[in-house]
Amino acid sequence: MTKENQKYFWGIDCGSSAIKVVVCDESGRILRQKKVRTLFPIDQRVKEALNFKDGFPSPFAGDSVKENHVIAATGYGRNRVSVANHRLTEIKAHYLGASLEVSHDGPYAIIDIGGKMPRLCMLKIRPSISLF
Repeated sequence: MTKENQKYFWGIDCGSSAIKVVVCDESGRILRQKKVRTLFPIDQRVKEALNFKDGFPSPFAGDSVKENHVIAATGYGRNRVSVANHRLTEIKAHYLGASLEVSHDGPYAIIDIGGKMPRLCMLKIRPSISLF
């Protein structure tokens, strides 16, 4: 599969002090990652962070996102990321990631002790998300 046809999955954690970017292939292999300071305007800073200087394929074709690139944003500034195909809370991102890695045979909890507010996700028979 050529780089033009390969599907890329971009994850952006747009936090209050840092923007973290990761890009994976269809198998989940991490291809690139980057961390930059959050500066304003946030949307422009995110677009800069999505471009790597080493020749890695850009997700952009002009002002739009290429069809073979999927971009998901989470974090404090997620709603300011105009190029994101998906926006989700951090705890939902944790739940989705954990559900790929952990068996649902018994109850478990995900606790996110972040910079702004701790979050708790209790996974029982039916998942529920709580803030505290």
